[in-house]
Amino acid sequence: MNYRPTTTKAIIDQIARLRGWDPAAAAIPQSECERIVQLANAALLRAWSFAPWPQLLLVRRVTYRPEWLPGEYCQEGEQVFCGGGYWEAKCDTTEAPGAPGGDWVRCEAWMLPSIDYNAWGIDEIDLAAGVYAVNPETRADALPLPARRTARGCSVATR
Repeated sequence: MNYRPTTTKAIIDQIARLRGWDPAAAAIPQSECERIVQLANAALLRAWSFAPWPQLLLVRRVTYRPEWLPGEYCQEGEQVFCGGGYWEAKCDTTEAPGAPGGDWVRCEAWMLPSIDYNAWGIDEIDLAAGVYAVNPETRADALPLPARRTARGCSVATR
């Protein structure tokens, strides 16, 4: 299903046409235009309350920890995302995660997956659309992950 974007002016013009008026010549009062906008917004809000429209979802690739940057200094216990996995520093280091016998240990088994509002510029409205492991626009079988709101964002139960 594809939804076409529209403008408020296009909606008002179409309403004028439905009433038999020429939108270019019709002098629709500002108060009428404002009422049309209010009604359109109320109808959209009601429709969205039943299910989010996939075309309107903001889809981002978000990792549960910040991406490790080459040469970055990390303190002991700090967790990062690197090479498709999550790592925790065993000591203060600038070494890249993943080196055998290095300063890092994989931590997926015990870390609490969470998304921080500030780290990703995400707000409660984004989380209301759901948290997915895969893009719900490209996968019909995409199901939202169970997520619990926290003071700083949300924690995600992945298992």
